Amino acid sequence: MAERSKALVLGTSLRAWVRIPLVSNFCLFALATHLAAQVSVHFIHRKLRCLTKTVRDAGLEPATPRFEV
Repeated sequence: MAERSKALVLGTSLRAWVRIPLVSNFCLFALATHLAAQVSVHFIHRKLRCLTKTVRDAGLEPATPRFEV
């Protein structure tokens, strides 16, 4: 009986040791994904601003969309 309870405690602690790194790795993955998305958005926004400035400097204003009702 003592061996069984010892095995249960050992099994529970092993599960806890496995679960903690999985949660930690998931949090790190989520943080890395979020940061990568932020960096991508920053660079895309910067490129669009640069492109808009180039178009304006060339004297070609971007056409504004017109909606007919």
